[in-house]
Amino acid sequence: MPFKMKASPDVKDGLFFVVLCIAALFMALDYHIPGSLPLSPALFPVLTSVVLIGLSSNQIRRAATRGAEAAEQPRIASKTGPVVTIFLLCLAYTAIMQKVGFIAATVPYLLIFLLALGERRPARVILVPVVAAAVIYFFFEKVLSVALP
Repeated sequence: MPFKMKASPDVKDGLFFVVLCIAALFMALDYHIPGSLPLSPALFPVLTSVVLIGLSSNQIRRAATRGAEAAEQPRIASKTGPVVTIFLLCLAYTAIMQKVGFIAATVPYLLIFLLALGERRPARVILVPVVAAAVIYFFFEKVLSVALP
């Protein structure tokens, strides 16, 4: 009779993200322009992939050390509405940014993002998107001399 190991959902999620991030890492390396990595378009995707591989590996390690009793505990039910809203919002943001520009796409994106997360204070809902978009725009355009759409 073959040995059956029941993997916890955390192990499965961790393995999924490790595989996904390894694929993303190889895709990011295709963006690399020979020369120095700090000036390459691959820098941030590579860093993000490496950090997420580390975090996913840590999740797998923690789930494995908790043992079988933790795997049997029921998971806390979560609301999928905000997750789906934010996912669709991210897709829409990436689709329209090239057409309308960075500022015109980012301010409404962040505003809707905050509302989807449950933020209701008017000052934050208005100021955070405007200030964040302005700071990001200034940093890329003036400090890094990188043109944004």
